[in-house]
Amino acid sequence: MPKLRFAHSRQLPALRALLTEGRALAHDEDVTVAAAYHRLGGYASAADPRSPLRGAHTRAALGAALLRREAPAIARIVADAIGTEPVILKGPPVAALHAEPALRHSGDLDVLVPKDAFRAAAAALEAEGFAHVSVPHGAGAIGEPWEGFAEAFGHDLMLTRRVGAHALGVEVHWRVGGDPRTSALDHARLSAGAVRTDGLLAPAAPEQLVVLAVHMVGHLDRRLLMVQDIALLVRALDDAEWNRAFALARELQLDWELHLALDAAQAYTGLGRERPGSPPRRPPLGPLALAGYSMPRVVHDHAGRLAGLPMRAWPGYAATVLRATGRRVLNRAGQS
Repeated sequence: MPKLRFAHSRQLPALRALLTEGRALAHDEDVTVAAAYHRLGGYASAADPRSPLRGAHTRAALGAALLRREAPAIARIVADAIGTEPVILKGPPVAALHAEPALRHSGDLDVLVPKDAFRAAAAALEAEGFAHVSVPHGAGAIGEPWEGFAEAFGHDLMLTRRVGAHALGVEVHWRVGGDPRTSALDHARLSAGAVRTDGLLAPAAPEQLVVLAVHMVGHLDRRLLMVQDIALLVRALDDAEWNRAFALARELQLDWELHLALDAAQAYTGLGRERPGSPPRRPPLGPLALAGYSMPRVVHDHAGRLAGLPMRAWPGYAATVLRATGRRVLNRAGQS
């Protein structure tokens, strides 16, 4: 199987030693930048009180603490609006896996709702002072490049609200990721066996593992903190949960992503656990999801979406992108 790519490849051995041995990082600019990118400021500060990342970690930890404090209220706003409790993806429930929640920074809260309640959930948050975040310059932009994109090709809407010096972000999801195969990881499936963590509804451990694996493999900006999340969760699973995670991944045809994520956990955190069954076959066009650093971001996102769609849907997607791009060009021309 291919290996996942991670940025700052020259510094990865030092970051691996930090995660596996608790070895302090050198006070070197390149290593510091790499650790910050991979969201390991908490681990670096725990290993070395004089870490150059200590100040940044403290600020990020305060933001994460604010998010944990506000998360139950955000979940209630959404639940009251749509009549069902959202499932929280990643974020605070995953931070609870770490020795200290502050080690795992959460930049925003990911709430999963039924697709038919997707817009209503976002509207409820807007009514409470949240505003849509949109940088409409391509499929890889934050927000919707065009109206209806989130339901047709995307998976979430980003909203934010200022709380003092911090931006409180919420991503409203109707599925876990942009790949159409993740449509099976919807609210109905993930809420069925959900567990409660600090008052929040979160996927049960086997489902959580598949969610984390799919999210990391499909993410352009992969971080070693995502790998650490997976390793900690795997270590917490009993044998029945471990086997159930693989059965679920095979059922949804997401076992290729699960094995890739576990390979990364083995390489960078020292995780070792025997896997049931044999390695899966690579899905069609699967390598496009791994192309991360070899193409511009907007090209990568279009390629990734095409890879997830059946070929018969490609012309429709291309036509939609061209029409939306044409409208933006005309609008800009009219404003100039």
